[in-house]
Formats: sequence, C-alpha cells, structure tokens
Amino acid sequence: MSAQTLEFDNNSLLPLLFGEHNSHLHYLEEKLDVEISDRGNKLSLSGNPHAVRTAEHVLKVLWSRLKDKDIVGTADIDAALRFFNEKQKGKDEQPKEEAEHSSGKVVIKTKKKTIVPRTPNQEKYIRNILNHEM
Repeated sequence: MSAQTLEFDNNSLLPLLFGEHNSHLHYLEEKLDVEISDRGNKLSLSGNPHAVRTAEHVLKVLWSRLKDKDIVGTADIDAALRFFNEKQKGKDEQPKEEAEHSSGKVVIKTKKKTIVPRTPNQEKYIRNILNHEM
C-alpha cells in the first residue's frame, strides 16, 4: 500500500477539479481502486503504488487543464487514463516524443472551443494536422 499527498496552489479551481459533490474524485477512486481524501487544498491518495501513481498523474493533468482555463469532466479523466496507460504500455516501443503525454499541449483552438485529443491516436492525428499542410 502506498500513500501520496498532493497540494494545489489555487483554491478557486479546486471545486472544478473535485467536481460537484466530489464526483470527479469518486469517479477516479472507482476507476483505479484508490482512496482519495481531501482537506483544504491537499489531497491524500492511498492504494497500490501503480494506482496511486496513475491517480497522481491524472490529477496533475486535470489541474494543468484547469489552469489553462479549460473545463474538465469524467470524459477528461478517462482520456488522461488512456494517455497514461498508453504511455506506460508503449514506453520502450515508441520514440520519446510520441510516448510523452501531451497534457493538453496539442490542441486546436477555435473561436468557441479548444479541441483536445482524448486518445493517443487522436493526438497523433492532430499533431499531423498541425505539422503537415494540405
């Protein structure tokens, strides 16, 4: 059993990270079988080491998206989990730049919305769109 504590610096973004009635935290707990408890601007994660590491990564990704003024939801949690799992699975198989999780760095911005990839293949597709003109 492993334990980790995360501290966040902007209390006004915490309700968006935690979700309504801590729904995002509960969703992550169910997905990863970890226990997450909050106290002010600190989160305590406990569970098996891999699950705690995964939850920490997902929370950091969501936090960085919130700091960039994006909205997060359960679909974003699933996307962050997919990216992390793909990163872990393909660490040795892929070049370093492809194995790194974008954390929202590969985006398409429109007037109304920012389009963010939700799967590793979508990230590759958007990266190709940005790098290769038609």
